[in-house]
Amino acid sequence: GIWMGKTCSSESSAPVSTLPMDHWEWLDDYGWVPYKPAHSSKIEAKYSGGGSNVEFKFGKTTYVVDLSKMCQRNKKTGYERKVRRVGADGKPTKTKAPKKKKKAKTSSSKSDKTSSSGSTSALKFPLTLHYPCPTKKPKVVDVKKLTEYEVVDKKDDKVGDTCEICMCELFDDDETPVRLSRCVGHGFHLKCIERAFEFSQKCPKCNYCYLLRGP
Repeated sequence: GIWMGKTCSSESSAPVSTLPMDHWEWLDDYGWVPYKPAHSSKIEAKYSGGGSNVEFKFGKTTYVVDLSKMCQRNKKTGYERKVRRVGADGKPTKTKAPKKKKKAKTSSSKSDKTSSSGSTSALKFPLTLHYPCPTKKPKVVDVKKLTEYEVVDKKDDKVGDTCEICMCELFDDDETPVRLSRCVGHGFHLKCIERAFEFSQKCPKCNYCYLLRGP
């Protein structure tokens, strides 16, 4: 997943008036986040032209927006998140699936339909499970005081190469990479962890609870 309203940004609450007339959003673990204008325009152009897939690169990660399934897919991992189109009034618009090319009818196709009509169709399950957005209200948390985090750089061997929340490049020029004081082996973008701690005071990766401080 990626924070598109502002690269891996915190609460993306930009007013609708600052966004394009028709823009696109993707669903993260906490709610809908608008794409960056350049990416949103690219998706809108493909959608308006009847296209089905939009591919773009964000940092070192390549994503594909599948307009037929209305989802965003990490091309490397295959992980999917829902996407939607939003109008100028801030409300989701009804989207039409790309038109599929009609196949020429053959005599054999009719017999296939007849033979398959009696069989039991296989159960279909979604490729990914999307967690519902939290219903509780976020609260203001002093993450610096609570976790005593420290800013890290690429030389720090106690963190990985990606933010464990948004899965973007950890050492992005526009972000502040941090490591929580009681956590080893994983790091986060500061804005990502600040937003996550509004809903839970546990490390999103190892589940260490920062409300019950250990020795």
